[in-house]
Amino acid sequence: MARFRKTPIEVEAIQWTGDNEDELIGFTGALFQALDPEDRSDDPDATGSVFDVLHSTWVLVYTGQWVVKGVKGEFYPIAEDVLAETYEPAESASLPIEIRQLVHAVDQMRDGWVEADHKRRHELWRAVRRADDSIWFLQNPSV
Repeated sequence: MARFRKTPIEVEAIQWTGDNEDELIGFTGALFQALDPEDRSDDPDATGSVFDVLHSTWVLVYTGQWVVKGVKGEFYPIAEDVLAETYEPAESASLPIEIRQLVHAVDQMRDGWVEADHKRRHELWRAVRRADDSIWFLQNPSV
């Protein structure tokens, strides 16, 4: 048996409140629709649906669930408690570009170090050093 760890990725998501249909339509590119009470014969608790392009089917969405945009551009619902267990808020967008570049460079180095030849390892190390240097110069502008 092989074991795998989920690759850290960032996803975008909007919580379905039951009142934000326009926001979800804009987010999904019109692949979301609110369900009228008379259209809920399959599941009366479902209040919306989102089209799953990977599987060519509509998936029911319940008020309080999050609609996530996956890595292939697909949309799927996820319960709030499952989202909290499997994802954490990605606050990196609020960080200065220099910090984000350093984090990206370190991630690339970590992910590619074992398979990299000597030249690639040198490139990865230089990317980290450049990003680190730019942060140092931000903190020491008089130098």
